Amino acid sequence: DGLLARNRVGFDAIGSLAISNALTSRVRVRFDSDGRHDSQFHGKYWKENFTAWVEQAVTVVRWKRFTGAFGREYWRWGPSPNDAMLMSDNSPPFDGLRLQYRAPNWSYAFHASVLDRMYVSSADYAGGTGREGLTDRYLVAHRFNWRPRHNLEIAASEVLVFGGFERPFQWN
Repeated sequence: DGLLARNRVGFDAIGSLAISNALTSRVRVRFDSDGRHDSQFHGKYWKENFTAWVEQAVTVVRWKRFTGAFGREYWRWGPSPNDAMLMSDNSPPFDGLRLQYRAPNWSYAFHASVLDRMYVSSADYAGGTGREGLTDRYLVAHRFNWRPRHNLEIAASEVLVFGGFERPFQWN
């Protein structure tokens, strides 16, 4: 029908667990009387139209200069928490892995995410296999930042989106 539901009711249940500064976990579950009108809804209906889905569930590990995060999160991709160059903080939550190493004047970051499946037809690309249907897709990114001075930062990054029929995630 394209119209928003009337008298829609929803709430979030948010929890966090911190074991020192080295290990933290966050979870956010959304409950809604009719979640199909929410663009982030990827769940099933319960009784009548009542819906619930996990919007965030991430564990972060910090050890010396290393930080790792795994789970469903609103990932950003940029040199600092305030600079999002590729993935905006308005993007949907992605299932993924983030690794980062920070030294005094340089840092290296790695990110991998599973994207939504996409419908592909062999007519969409040259050399088609004659297959069509939903394909798996992945996003992988690497970034190297170097700060030769306190007021200058130079970064190089690469981002790759790949996938295909029955194609698993590849680390290389």
